[in-house]
Amino acid sequence: MTRAMDGLFLSDSEGRSNDGLFKHPSRFIFEAGADNVEYVKDLDSSLMENTKKYIEADERKLKESIPAFAAGDRVRHPVFGEGTVTAADAAALCYSVRFDALATDRSIRFGAQLEKA
Repeated sequence: MTRAMDGLFLSDSEGRSNDGLFKHPSRFIFEAGADNVEYVKDLDSSLMENTKKYIEADERKLKESIPAFAAGDRVRHPVFGEGTVTAADAAALCYSVRFDALATDRSIRFGAQLEKA
């Protein structure tokens, strides 16, 4: 979302995921703010409320967790590969990681699929 200059299109599907879990709308919809989102099909109000509760519970869980990595730790991500943690921001609930294969640091949320390299 940080690189969208003129517009950003998000799509979503209804129902259940491959593992049978209920699919919630993307948290990006809520982070963008209601004034910045135009819906092709309005979301059901109960779905919106349930999703907000799910996101809030997820955020509480993350805030209670202790960062698993510190600056200088080598980590591995399933998509970006290996890299070095340059910072752990407890307030933002994310790491800054400089991956070996990328030119710039990436923000990786606490709880993401990172493991010690």
